[in-house]
Amino acid sequence: MPRKSRADLADEVAAFAERHAPAEARWLYALKTGSKITAEGRRYVLKAMPSLSRFLGYHTPSMLPSHLSRIEEWGVDGARKVLQARSAFWRDHDPYSVCAIEPYQIGHVYFARLTAMPHVAKVGFSRRVHQRLDEIESKAGHLTIDTLLVGTMADEHWWHDNWKSLHISGEWFFWPRSIDRSLPPFLAQQREAA
Repeated sequence: MPRKSRADLADEVAAFAERHAPAEARWLYALKTGSKITAEGRRYVLKAMPSLSRFLGYHTPSMLPSHLSRIEEWGVDGARKVLQARSAFWRDHDPYSVCAIEPYQIGHVYFARLTAMPHVAKVGFSRRVHQRLDEIESKAGHLTIDTLLVGTMADEHWWHDNWKSLHISGEWFFWPRSIDRSLPPFLAQQREAA
């Protein structure tokens, strides 16, 4: 995949911010990104809550799982009505209001594989993806960008949780469709040190 220009990356971020400017769109994004469907039902990925809290402009990350479960059950408007009916405080305050999106909250989740060992990939998030990939290449060797998705750090957390069984170290994972499980020297050393 050829690298996208900085202008194209900026356009993707701007389009994402515009799509998610309304409160309902942001809460539905948080529900999708902050949760993972398991055999037992819906389980919230708690390590994504701080980044989702910043994205929503919501200052109590510990309350997000309960708000998200209400949204899952009743939708945003239904959850708002239920809370406002239950408590006088919420009649005067919208529990699902959001702050403006800050530019630092949106960037790209990248899936970059080592060219020499394409079964090893790094899944990360950056607002300056070209600069970040250049830094990684200087330490790990040449990379091939497999996928580049616009989003927030919560998307990165979702992918890390989703690929937990493929985890090597830090943000490094075995590529899902590969049977090779050999490690490049720098990751082998990290594993030995741990």
